Amino acid sequence: MVPPAALRPAGASIEPRIAEQLGSSADAALRRLMTAGEAVQAFQSTRTLQDCHLCRYSCQASSAASCPAVEHLQLWDAEAYLKPAFYDSTWSGRPPTTAGLTVVSRGGRCAGHWKPQNQDSFLLHAFEASSTAAAAIVVGVFDGHGVQGAAAARAVREAMLTALEGCTLPPAAPAAAGAAALGGAVSQEVAESCLLQTFSFAEQRLGEAEQDFSKSGATAALCMLLGDRIVAAWAGDSRAVVGVRGSSGKGYQAHQLTADHKPESPSELARIAAAGGRVDRVATDAQGNPMGPYRIFVPDQWVPGLAVARAFGDTLASTVGVTAIPEFAVFPLPPPVAPAAHVAAPHAGFHLEQQQGKAAAADHRADSLSSSSWDEFPRARGRGSKATSKFGGFSKAARGTSAQQPQDKRLQVEALFSTASAPQPSHILVLATDGLWEFVSNQRAVDIAAGAGSAEAAAHALVEVAQREWAVKYRGRNCDDCTVAVAYL
Repeated sequence: MVPPAALRPAGASIEPRIAEQLGSSADAALRRLMTAGEAVQAFQSTRTLQDCHLCRYSCQASSAASCPAVEHLQLWDAEAYLKPAFYDSTWSGRPPTTAGLTVVSRGGRCAGHWKPQNQDSFLLHAFEASSTAAAAIVVGVFDGHGVQGAAAARAVREAMLTALEGCTLPPAAPAAAGAAALGGAVSQEVAESCLLQTFSFAEQRLGEAEQDFSKSGATAALCMLLGDRIVAAWAGDSRAVVGVRGSSGKGYQAHQLTADHKPESPSELARIAAAGGRVDRVATDAQGNPMGPYRIFVPDQWVPGLAVARAFGDTLASTVGVTAIPEFAVFPLPPPVAPAAHVAAPHAGFHLEQQQGKAAAADHRADSLSSSSWDEFPRARGRGSKATSKFGGFSKAARGTSAQQPQDKRLQVEALFSTASAPQPSHILVLATDGLWEFVSNQRAVDIAAGAGSAEAAAHALVEVAQREWAVKYRGRNCDDCTVAVAYL
């Protein structure tokens, strides 16, 4: 393991009281610290005016004399041991035809404390190729809301996994036995039909559940990777963005694959109004002007106040036009472009060193289960019970990452920025819940993912960036759950 001293910036210090609380997490917190002089000297040639000179992200403290994110994240690390069980989870592997796929889910904060549950969840499913079926990869993220939000997200995830297991993807033309080509000429109609059945089955299962989902529910977004294209189905405001390498081989252009289902969107608003619902904002600024997100209400009461126009559950809001019927989008992937020689990482990224070792229960932030075995991929679930695979990763029946898993791969963060040369994929998929998109733009997310050097590093980097932004915006008190999936294609 890298000696802690090698990870501690010169001149960095930490309050003794906090250091006592940190325990084995002290080095994780210290790695976040950096003096202004070091940051300016190290990145003077690449830093823009928007980059924070302390935390080194383009955060909202870019013009401040000191970085509030540092002290807030110190406290978060100090309180990592207070996180509920199964709060954070990670899956990482390299399915065929990809250069890596990683999903990272981290729970958030509310009123200065860890939330009781991480209401986000995720799934991974593989369709294996045969003479009568094409291969495909499905990755999905779920964002629960309301008192029963975590239960709703889990129920939707489990139902969708069950539905996906019952689907087949017959190719448009007969495929050779054992064909491994991802997608196998699957028609758009077949792919969308499979995803529609998956959403419909999940909605049915949630309606049969015993929990009260009148004011709770979950959004969902699935992406089916078919080799030459991506088919997306979503309901809610989780978002999929595809980064396509430029024709010169340098840089990536972000393309938003999905559209957030917000109440104020014209098509969503029309449906809600036709069903008798109201869309309004309830918060006001100091001058009395409306502010904050638009929310959905029944005609005569200020309930339920839902901030998305499509979701599973939310039976009260469903009486005024909220639906779980998904929207679909197809993104054809352009032919690969050869990378420019000696391409340097264009944006924020992680320089990671992976080491085997026993996970420290007090430090959940870097916990990760990683597997490159395709056999372990098809039934991956984010959050739930302990992983059961003998490989220490996910098997076909595995359900998530436990902080107590004895053979987690640790990610030791040596530096938050890297300008070293990194292999560049042809395309990058970023699929995430709104915990990322609240403060991170599409292009910025793609730039960070491209500069990270691997899908695993990219997913962790994006979650870290999102958490820093939340820490600054809400002074460390509030932070949304955040789940990010990154695929190098």
